Amino acid sequence: MKLLIVDDEDLTRNGLVQSIDWASLGITQVLQADDGANGLAAARKTPPDLVLTDVRMPRMSGIEMSEQIQRQNPDCPIIFMSGYSDKDYLKAAIRLKAVRYVEKPIDAEEIMEAVREAVCSVAERRRQSQNYELFQKEAASRLALDMTRAGCLVNPKQQEALSSLSIHSSTCFCTLILKFNRHLADFIETDLAALLKQLEQLSSKYDLCQLSTLKNEEFLILHLYGPQRPSDYLLQRLCNGIRTLLAPYRQFYIVVGKTVTGPGRVYLSYRSAAVLLQNAFFCPYGSILFCSADEPRKKTPDLNGLTEQFQSLLLKKDAAGACRLAGELFQTLLYCRDLLANQAKDIYYKLLLHIHTALYQLKLSAAPHLAEQESPMELVTKCNNLEELSQLLLERLGSFAQLLDRSPSENSTIFLIRDYIGQHFGDDQLSIKAISEHVHLSTSYICTLFKTETGQTLNQYITEYRIERAKLLLADPRNKIADISARVGYSDGNYFSKSFRKAVGLSPSEYREKELS
Repeated sequence: MKLLIVDDEDLTRNGLVQSIDWASLGITQVLQADDGANGLAAARKTPPDLVLTDVRMPRMSGIEMSEQIQRQNPDCPIIFMSGYSDKDYLKAAIRLKAVRYVEKPIDAEEIMEAVREAVCSVAERRRQSQNYELFQKEAASRLALDMTRAGCLVNPKQQEALSSLSIHSSTCFCTLILKFNRHLADFIETDLAALLKQLEQLSSKYDLCQLSTLKNEEFLILHLYGPQRPSDYLLQRLCNGIRTLLAPYRQFYIVVGKTVTGPGRVYLSYRSAAVLLQNAFFCPYGSILFCSADEPRKKTPDLNGLTEQFQSLLLKKDAAGACRLAGELFQTLLYCRDLLANQAKDIYYKLLLHIHTALYQLKLSAAPHLAEQESPMELVTKCNNLEELSQLLLERLGSFAQLLDRSPSENSTIFLIRDYIGQHFGDDQLSIKAISEHVHLSTSYICTLFKTETGQTLNQYITEYRIERAKLLLADPRNKIADISARVGYSDGNYFSKSFRKAVGLSPSEYREKELS
């Protein structure tokens, strides 16, 4: 705490400064002035937490100085020192709620006791003030949360709170939802408090008040309100300012609800923002989404055949073409409002599956991150928006292209065999005879050729291919094991389980449990 000592006698003032261990009393800084006028100037420059002052001084008395200091800071304790036991001074000291009135000559012990009492008074007052401020913030946060639900503003305390905030039936509201890509609990509390303060100051620049609350540790809800309906232009400028404030947090969205009139209708503004928030998945981080935006709505893209085209490009070793298709898909889905996030994830999941399938089918030596046991479903689930999905897919395609560049050229007949197996592995009638008819060569020749070129028999390759596809499907808990066996070409579920255990060392259910644990 800061102490201001004011006395026109240098000996008294310097003696106090040097003879008392102020730090032990909780005083971290001692300011000095030689009369009331200079004392007032010092207090205005560096506001003290308490004042120790003489009463009679040239130019301005201690009483007059203290009155002006307490106009600026009513809670600043005053300790008077005087050699005159005058009733008028005593009355003034009482009026100013002085902590002590110490008579000269000064007794150091008496001064220390008086300062100690004043320090305790200031600390207690601050604790009370902080507790009250915290209570007010919590009450405002509860009120803001109640506003997001229909018919919740009915009890007298809420009505009283609304009235104290100058909120009436004609007050206009607009709800903003700020979505962060990490829990708000991860913010240091002081950082979050500072951010809320900055947001409040920014809102006030546009003549808007603010009520805020947190929801699900992921969303910061701001109810902006004022007597006038804010224009779209004003809200756009305000949101641009908020985006600048949030820039250090990087991964966020700002969603603006419809403007409504009256506190009882705020939930409608919140709901409109919450609905629009679902489309944030298809937008880049830092986007501002408006309900009133007149941007043309994209039609639901026709994605039929896209995955087959993607697979065909991979098997033809056209990595560049697959990248172009991935880029077109991203541009098609960007800012899309007619798909759900899970639908987009399903599309990218299938494309990642095709990359994994192509790796095995083309017998490429997988790069470390492509050979990981982490399934495509796990990779897709970790993505928080379309941008991250697209980046994941392009990274995998980039690695795929590198593997193609390093791989030796493959015999065209071997390519045709693998291509046929890739398209028919789910058929339980797939056989070496059917493959030989497809490539117009005898069964004995293709078996010998395949063994020579790849180091494994055709039946081994077919079994391995089916097991690898089964492993990918098992990584998605939505797929039933009985369905998986049929999808990878096994009409007998028991035979599938035996083949899987022989190849992997675990049953299909044990493998799934291990992958998902």
